[in-house]
Amino acid sequence: YWVDHAIMMMCGGIPWQAYFQRVLSSKNAKVAQFLSIFAGFGCFCAAIPAVIVGVVTLNTDWESTGFGELLDKESEYKLAVPLCLNYLCPPVITFIGLGAVSAAVMSSTDSSILGVSCMFTRNVFHRVILPSANDKQ
Repeated sequence: YWVDHAIMMMCGGIPWQAYFQRVLSSKNAKVAQFLSIFAGFGCFCAAIPAVIVGVVTLNTDWESTGFGELLDKESEYKLAVPLCLNYLCPPVITFIGLGAVSAAVMSSTDSSILGVSCMFTRNVFHRVILPSANDKQ
């Protein structure tokens, strides 16, 4: 289990690509350090809604909703957000919530592709294929 985390810390993953993109585009090391510390607080604040949805999902009497059955802790709690949006929220909130989840997925995908393309350009194209390339090429 810890080997996965070690490899993720060394090589990066989907969230790390966006982080590296922001740090590498900083004006100087002080700004990069400030952004890193501030991002830690931002990540903590961003986790609060997920915790609230989890607590609501855990404490909901699903037999009295349209879902109609108890959640099996092992297999169905991964459906917490869709179930809460579908059975506990008005349709407008459901539409906005699913749109927000879709936008987050697209944003993460975009950041991953941009980070990988930047690293490919820097490490492969600039160093192997055309070492004499400047920033405009």
